Amino acid sequence: MSKFEKTSHGIDSDWIRENETKEGPFYEELDPDDSKLSEVYRYSNKFVIDYMIQHYINKCKEKINDSREILLNNDFKKHIEQQEYNKYVKEFNELIDIFSNTYKINNSEERLNKLENINDKLLEFNLVISEKMFSIQLMMDLEANNTNSRGYKKVNVNEYVKEGLENGTLVPRKAEKFARIIAKQGKVGEKVISWSVDDNGNEVEEKVDMVSLDEKTNEPGWIATKVDEQGNAIIDENGHLNQWIISDSTFKQKYEIDNENPVLFKPKGGPQVFVQISDNIILDQWGQEMKIARGGFINITNIDDMYGISERDFKDTYKFTDSEEKIL
Repeated sequence: MSKFEKTSHGIDSDWIRENETKEGPFYEELDPDDSKLSEVYRYSNKFVIDYMIQHYINKCKEKINDSREILLNNDFKKHIEQQEYNKYVKEFNELIDIFSNTYKINNSEERLNKLENINDKLLEFNLVISEKMFSIQLMMDLEANNTNSRGYKKVNVNEYVKEGLENGTLVPRKAEKFARIIAKQGKVGEKVISWSVDDNGNEVEEKVDMVSLDEKTNEPGWIATKVDEQGNAIIDENGHLNQWIISDSTFKQKYEIDNENPVLFKPKGGPQVFVQISDNIILDQWGQEMKIARGGFINITNIDDMYGISERDFKDTYKFTDSEEKIL
């Protein structure tokens, strides 16, 4: 049967004739992946078969190189179990052996069949480890998102404190609050930005908060402002007031009017327990993310309500009542 007649595969002879008359060698004009080409010319045109063989050799080599690059990636090796990694390497080496053996096949049609088969297997293998690599990169990106340009890392405060106490990097100490504050009851929705500085004096936006109703008292929270010894609001070196929001119930529990200066509020209650941190951290504090620069403190008096305070604010607000030795 002439190849210009309608074939048993149902291929239109007009399509064949149109492509046959193109300039240049016919096998260079066609896509080796074209199903029509595969059906009509695969076993009838030696040039096409040779071309397709070379095509699949190149595709196999590309997938081998891509897979090898992933398997040698340090992040890939570091983030999967050794047993799983060994399984991938074993499978990869077996696929390479199969590919290498295709060079020993003399029959062109048989060789093409083998190359197509190993190409599919290499593609499947590459997809598996590529998806694994993507998951690893996504996980690393999420970890990176928890660390900003100045090296702040997000932590679970309970786990962070527990680990630090166990390995000795966090040393509990007692301190008593002495600082007075100005305070006013805010309006629901009123926004307050709490500012501090890191150990290099750079400003740190600790958190952005809004006044809300206290679930216990159904009253708005209080806006506290740090003051100096004369009762004047303190503006720091970066031009910021030192303000923060305290819930109504917490405020009434921890502060009372200073009888010596009724404009101010003084702390009430006994000493509290703190640990000083050596990392830049971000913790969840009363429903808001808060940055605490290294040198800051975490109040661990109540393990169900631990919170952070910057080194600057701690020194302005508390004084130690113990030695530097562990007290817990």
